[in-house]
Parts: sequence; C-alpha cells; structure tokens
Amino acid sequence: MADDKLLEIVTRASEGEYYIPEIQRVQGFVWKPEQVRKLCDSLYRGYPISVLLLWSNKDYAQPYKGSPNNVRQPLWIIDGQQRITSLCLLFGQKPYWYGPEEWTDLQKKHKVLLNINETDGKTQFSGRHPKEGWKAVPVPKILSKKNEEEIADLSKEVAGDDDVLVHRLLKPLLHLWNIRTTLIPVIRIDGKEPEEIAEIFDRINRGGTRIKETDTRFAIIAGYNLGWKRDEFDPFLNELEERGWDIPPGYLLQAMTIFHLGKARMNEVKEDFWKEDVKDVWRKFKDVLDEITTYLWDKGIPGIDLVPSEYTLIPLLAMHAKFRKTQGYSFDAAFQWFLRANMESRYSDAPLQKLTEDAAAINNSETLDQALSKMQHEEDISEERLKSCFEEPFSKGGFASLLIHLLLWQRNASDWLQNLSLKAAQTNHGILRPHWHHIMPRGWAKRNGFAGADSASNVTILTETTNVRKLGARPPWDYVHRNNISQQALEEHFIPEDTAHQLVKGDAMDKTEFAAFLDRRASLLACATLEYLGGSSKK
Repeated sequence: MADDKLLEIVTRASEGEYYIPEIQRVQGFVWKPEQVRKLCDSLYRGYPISVLLLWSNKDYAQPYKGSPNNVRQPLWIIDGQQRITSLCLLFGQKPYWYGPEEWTDLQKKHKVLLNINETDGKTQFSGRHPKEGWKAVPVPKILSKKNEEEIADLSKEVAGDDDVLVHRLLKPLLHLWNIRTTLIPVIRIDGKEPEEIAEIFDRINRGGTRIKETDTRFAIIAGYNLGWKRDEFDPFLNELEERGWDIPPGYLLQAMTIFHLGKARMNEVKEDFWKEDVKDVWRKFKDVLDEITTYLWDKGIPGIDLVPSEYTLIPLLAMHAKFRKTQGYSFDAAFQWFLRANMESRYSDAPLQKLTEDAAAINNSETLDQALSKMQHEEDISEERLKSCFEEPFSKGGFASLLIHLLLWQRNASDWLQNLSLKAAQTNHGILRPHWHHIMPRGWAKRNGFAGADSASNVTILTETTNVRKLGARPPWDYVHRNNISQQALEEHFIPEDTAHQLVKGDAMDKTEFAAFLDRRASLLACATLEYLGGSSKK
C-alpha cells in the first residue's frame, strides 16, 4: 500500500493515467450532489475517505468507453470511481474518460461552494449561494490556485476593500487549499486476470450496500467476456434509452435468467451461465426487447416513464421471451396481467421473493395460459375499485396517469387546439409534446375555494403549447368558450356530455357542479378502464 496526494490522484485521472475498466458498473458516476459536498467537508475536517483500489495488467485493454490517453499502461480503477470523479469535480479537472459536454453538465449539477460567515468565519459547504452575511467561493476556484499568494489574492477579491474581512476569509480559504496535499491510501494489484479482478469488484461491492447484486453481476460478465458489455450490451442500452426505455440493466439481467434458467436470484445462477451462455441469450433477448417496446407503444405506453412499477417489466419480458413462439400465445393476455400487476403493486412487499415465485411459475409452464393461471392476482377488479384510482391525487407515473394515457391513446384523442392526435404528439420532443393538463387549473381552484382539483379525474393530456401557452390558468368555461373548443373534442377526453355542453356555452360552474363533474368523469374513466381490461361495466 502506498499513499498518494489528492492533487496527484486528480492529475492522473485527468491525464489518462487512471481509467475505468469495462467491469465497472454500467451507470458510471451515480453520486448525488450532496455526497460530493460531504466528501469535500470530510477532507476539510481531516476525516479519512477510504482506500482506492487500482489494478495493473499489461495485457488488459478493455475500457468501459473510449480509450485511455497515450500512456504506456493505465492503472485501472477497481474501487474508487465515485470518489476520484468527485475529487475531479472539486478540483475542476475533467477525468480523461469524460467528454467535454457531459463533464460540463456534471459540473453544473454537482456545484460545491465554500460559504464563509463574514462575522465569525464559520464555514459550510453547499450547492447554492447563502443568505446575506456570508461569502460564497466555488471550491474549484480555490483548489486550482497554484500557491498561497494566489489564495491571498482570492481573499482580497472576495472581501473587497474590507481588510478585516480579507483576514477572516484567508484562514478557511488556505485551510481548504491545503487539502491538495492530503494523503490517500492506494492499493495497487499487479498482474491478476480479469476474472479475478471481477470477483474482487463483486466481493467489495456486495460487502456493503453501495450497489445492487444484479449490478455486480456485470463485473463478472465483463471479466469473462472481454469487450462484450462495452461493444454490444451498453450500445443497445443507449439505443433503448433514446427510444424512451431506460430500463435498469439489472432488470434486464433478471428477465434473461428467468427466461433461460427460471432463476430470479443472481446467487442461484451457476458460473457457467456467465462464462458461456450469457452472450447467446442476450442476442436472442434483444429481439424480445424490440418486440416488447413496439407492442407497448401500440398499446399506448411509448416509454418507461409511464410504467408505475418498472419491476413488472421483468416478468413481462421473461414471459414474452419464453412463450412468444408457442401456439396460442397472445401478447394481449400478458399485457392484461402486466396492467393488473401495476394496479395491485404486486412487487411492493418482498419484491424478490414474489418475483422468485413468478419465475418458478413461468419456468414450470409450457404455455402463457398455464403461467398466468399460476400467477393469480390478489383481488378482483371492479368499477368501484377503479373509480377510487381516479379520485386519488394525481401523480405522474402513477397508475391513474397510465390509465388516462392508455384510454386517450385507444380513442385516438386529439389536442383541443392543434388538431393533432396524442399518438402524433408523442413523436415530438418540442412544444407539441404531450403535457398533463388540469382541466380546472389548480391555482385558480385554490384561490376560489374549489376542492378536488388535484384529483386524477381533473387531468387529461394536451400538447405543451396548448396547455402552457394557450389555455394558461383560466377556468375551463373561459378557455373552452374563448378558443371555440368543440363539444366532441371535450367528450373525446371523457368529459361528461352535460359538462362539455356547459363549457362550450361559456357557462361557469359552481363548486357543487365541479364536484359532480369530478365524480362523473371518474366513473366514465373507471367504466372505460374496466372494459379495456376485459371486464363488464354498467353503462
């Protein structure tokens, strides 16, 4: 073990002497801004920040992206990626493995300021400028100074003409600047094979709570299959994300092992799968992902943001992978199960245990119908149960928001002013993209004592330009009448016929009428949902 100075570690990262190997986690830098600020505070206070683990192997050349600098042999970071990247943020030096634009975005998100009290010199680290009576100095501006004279000049720059304040600021500025020479213990491992390093990475991370077990599996896979994760897996994940499906990589891994082995728990999967089978299974599974995302788009789910429980995608993917080519297979049946699983929050309690049971049901079945018969839902669906979903406060990503989107998609409903269908708007990433619209604006309702404007039954979907720029915060009888929105257009969005007629005429609703509108619209949405799910309802 050796000790390296902070400044030396940052310089080596920025010049490409340190680099990230392929076996590192898929997510890259995952620390939150507060974690970076706490690291800075720990260094300021003289607290230890743990050991860095580096690996040297002259035959290994598999970076997780890009390529190292033109150094003879980089040292690969096995444990310490988050800390080294955070140190680079504090020093304002870009690690060699980052592109300029993504590094700039990271710096904006993880800004760290040293705040100094003008009266007593007390300090704190934050991401925003403090209230009056404090001076704020960006930490990289301090740590980038070359000598104490430059720190003295910085103190004068911040304090202005106040000599007393210059002296008061100088002490904490120098104290922070001096962390540059703090010694950090570094362990260097020489010569071990990638498989051994992957196992070390796995054990280190599973010994704590930093990352999930499924994520550490990628270290093992990358160790056995050099270049596969970087060249095949990661690019496809990026493509999925661009299409709106930023599915957690660990979930994809679990869906693959359920499909191929009937196993949801990674510790039950034998080593041979990671060594020999995973690449072939993945190539088949890519087709499954393409099909599933296409089918979900067709149903009205164009991206993962609409899925209340991303965990439900694991069994859906596994079922489609296993049964899609069997006689009598119907994606509609799998989709109905998927919606019910989201409605019931199937995996909210003991998710891995429940998923293990469902994995066994899928593995021990010959057809989708057999599997679904073993994966029964816990409660019967009813119009009353569905109505209660729409009476609850609206939440983006909640089950009610998913249902509203599906129902409007099925109706091919259009924007009220743009003569553009929801399906067409979904392909737009500008001002015509879909936007959640509160039929009765919440601010107006609150100011005028109208209760219930937060409920899901008060929400529909329009384009952003219509919702934000055209309708604004006016009450519905105002903006409907003012913009000549038709009764048919309103009824397409499940606005009851009598309310739609009233709004078109420009007649104001009182509080009792608004409450009745919310109740009737919740009933209409519940009725339509029950029919969508294959049940029967009272018209």
